[in-house]
Amino acid sequence: MLLFWTTLRTYQGVPPQPQRFVSRSGDVIMTADDIIAGKGGFQKADLMDYGSLYGMGSYYGEDYTASLLKNIALSTRENYAHDVGERTFSHLSPEKQTVATTHMREDLRGIDLTQDTVVLPDAVSHAFVKIRDETAASFLRTDRSSGWNATQALTPALALKTADFLMYSALTTVAHRPGETYSWTQNWPYEPLVGNTPTGATFIWT
Repeated sequence: MLLFWTTLRTYQGVPPQPQRFVSRSGDVIMTADDIIAGKGGFQKADLMDYGSLYGMGSYYGEDYTASLLKNIALSTRENYAHDVGERTFSHLSPEKQTVATTHMREDLRGIDLTQDTVVLPDAVSHAFVKIRDETAASFLRTDRSSGWNATQALTPALALKTADFLMYSALTTVAHRPGETYSWTQNWPYEPLVGNTPTGATFIWT
């Protein structure tokens, strides 16, 4: 009975998939078709046997949702520093660092995945594209330090869509459900940088 209940709750709470993500200037960043194709790329490259997604998979490599969430947050915060004329976040005064971190958290939490078209704030969209492109490139090159061999299963185009799928997955861990104070994954993973702390229902996602 408990297994049935947790399965039902999981499917009822599954994150929605917007038709497109765009920048404030209207540039399309990724579409629902990109995400679906990227899921296929994730499976084709057998990435679940290297890393994990939502904490499920192999622990030989990284958990993509956790690492990408942190990278998106760090890059977004750096963009706020650039917006106020500083070279890096570390050059901001402690007070301005606090403001930048607050803005980053508000913008990431405020992404509404229930919309058909999701408009990402400038600092977030720039961070998204940067991290997405870096992630796609990493699939295609060997990194001995992490034990990763360049995949032969992905073309550059499919690698980019695979990164889209992983980036979307990372967004679901921080974007809040409408009217709630927690994300679509009940604030999993725990990540103080974005203010993710476990809720009473976090066990459903672990």
